Amino acid sequence: MTEEAVIQVNNLSKHFGPIKAVNGITFQVNRCDVFGFLGQNGAGKTTTIGMLLGLIQPTSGEGTILGNSILEEQQIIKSKIGAIIETPSFYPYLSAIDNLKAMFYASGLKPDKKVINETLSLVGLSDRSKSKFKTFSLGMKQRLGLATILLTNPEVIFLDEPNNGLDPAGQKEIRDLILNLVKTQNKTVFISSHQLMEVEKICNRVAVIQKGNIIKTGSMKELLSTDQGVYMQVQNPEKAILLLQAKNITANISTERNFNIFAHATFETIPEAISTLMQGNCLVYAVEPYKLSLEELFLDLTAKE
Repeated sequence: MTEEAVIQVNNLSKHFGPIKAVNGITFQVNRCDVFGFLGQNGAGKTTTIGMLLGLIQPTSGEGTILGNSILEEQQIIKSKIGAIIETPSFYPYLSAIDNLKAMFYASGLKPDKKVINETLSLVGLSDRSKSKFKTFSLGMKQRLGLATILLTNPEVIFLDEPNNGLDPAGQKEIRDLILNLVKTQNKTVFISSHQLMEVEKICNRVAVIQKGNIIKTGSMKELLSTDQGVYMQVQNPEKAILLLQAKNITANISTERNFNIFAHATFETIPEAISTLMQGNCLVYAVEPYKLSLEELFLDLTAKE
């Protein structure tokens, strides 16, 4: 089945005089993706988001959101998306429900009580709907920020550093909320973030931008898949290495992750490696396949540029 492109960027560029902030980038975000847009400071993330949201005029190239041109149909786009680029401001002495009412009034609309209550329920703030904003934890404030953009039921959500400053509990709250929005509301979420561990947990696809160029893009599974070998905790590491080498499986001493050897065994040869050690009276206590982390991939990619 062909994936539906919700955001399509083709050869998009933005030059500030001689500075090529974004240099002919191309990428695609599909329906119900949680898409991570990654890069170091100054890589071009903010400029790209600004062009997508109609805040910055591109030098060249094209992009569409939900089939609408970012150059010619921004009014249509704005009616279908929601974005939090900076921390939203709220009235500290008003309750959550009154702050959302204020959002309606600011837009020249009459507050819709049903929509407000449903939105507060969606972000898990129903039980604190009448509490003053100043009493909220940072995680709750972030969830209320998400509630403001969910009032209009957007199809695509842009979030810039949604977990910034949050403790582990707050990060999990936002992560669970985003995943729930995708699963139950069919939202597509575009996240710009420096927090690679969180991105790895929540995003199914990513793009890495460096010096204005996209240097890697793909699914998280594809990018982090590896068949380099396995870590093992064995009874006698020196003996284990010799036994494996006799079967043409290269192995060496390791101090990573509390394992004492690393065997260069493919997924298909792992059973043979374990069987060889057991038959040679070398006990195997634990086995863990090597897995590349997003942080390792990111640092390796950006170091090459």
